[in-house]
Amino acid sequence: MIPFKPGTIHVTCDEPETGFHARRLLEAHAAQGSSDLGLPFPSTGAVVSLQTGTERDFEQAQILRRLGLPSSKADVEYRHAGREGFNFLREEGITVLLNALSAPAAGWIAFEQRFDHPLPEHVIEGLTRAKHEAIAASKHIMLFSPACSPALLQQLGRLVDEIIEIETCEPEPSARISFCVRWSGARYMGDLGLGPVMVSAQLQNGGYHYRGAPFVSKDVAGRVMWRLRGAGWTLQAIAELFRMNRSTVKRRLDQMPPVRPKELPEGWLDRYRDCLDISAGDDI
Repeated sequence: MIPFKPGTIHVTCDEPETGFHARRLLEAHAAQGSSDLGLPFPSTGAVVSLQTGTERDFEQAQILRRLGLPSSKADVEYRHAGREGFNFLREEGITVLLNALSAPAAGWIAFEQRFDHPLPEHVIEGLTRAKHEAIAASKHIMLFSPACSPALLQQLGRLVDEIIEIETCEPEPSARISFCVRWSGARYMGDLGLGPVMVSAQLQNGGYHYRGAPFVSKDVAGRVMWRLRGAGWTLQAIAELFRMNRSTVKRRLDQMPPVRPKELPEGWLDRYRDCLDISAGDDI
């Protein structure tokens, strides 16, 4: 696991639904201080999750976010902070944020904020003040926002301690949604099993259930190629299965993490036939 020092972690999400699941998971794992999905957050602490919107929005969010949390021990408190578009980094908003930080039991404060580029002066001042308060109190801020442009992300990177990017992937068969969790502190550690993680959410028995695996590729075809190669398939055999050139398969695999040898169960390929339109005559 990657140790996070007190301060601010900025989490960007490229799609609203992906952001819903990512925030729910990261808050729960931060409260637990552990993760069986390979996600970060080893620092255990109660999470105060500041929510915005109408009272009805808040009630619905509470119901949805408690469906199938990763652990019943996840200590996450949801608070209604203000209306939709509430600004946590100026005037009333910064007061709400600092009050949450001052709560003795809180270890993490989570909230969502949109940003414009270039950053207004009050945003820079608000982020700087909140970060200093968190460090002084040995606490963490988990700041969620929609995906940012490279220029905006670079500017924000100077004001936070860690950046985690959430990117939607083509879902696995039977999954409601799949997404990649990529944090800057593990940028070059994929070969050590500490790199990006792909999480898939499934709706089962009236709740969401999550599975995590090392990130390989955004699309299903790439992930299947990678697994087949690890199971001993030749480049030519994979190329014939996908009806493409051998050189194309090699080029795609070269863009992925190093292949790890692994046996796949009999009939494993069947679950991918419909979504990939591959021949029914091939098997593992």
